[in-house]
Amino acid sequence: MNEFLDSLGPFGGAFVVFSLCVLWSTCKYIFEEIKDYLTRPRYPVYSQEELEVIYEEAREFVHSKHRPWHYDDGFAEYCWIVHELGKDRNYLK
Repeated sequence: MNEFLDSLGPFGGAFVVFSLCVLWSTCKYIFEEIKDYLTRPRYPVYSQEELEVIYEEAREFVHSKHRPWHYDDGFAEYCWIVHELGKDRNYLK
């Protein structure tokens, strides 16, 4: 180890300390990013008023379509639109 530090010149010790600081900072950053990813809520949390507005817009959109056929799954489309509107509202915040 002494040969390695001697080969670095007079600032060998400072190089090692600097390298350890960079390694520590990198590990700390990675740990914080992983912790934030694992602890953040996966779905946005909306108030009851916001949910009612989203549900109302989805209901109006589904019922505004002209449907000449009888066997249409409107509820599945309603659920899909509620999901899409919820994602759009989350991006606007």
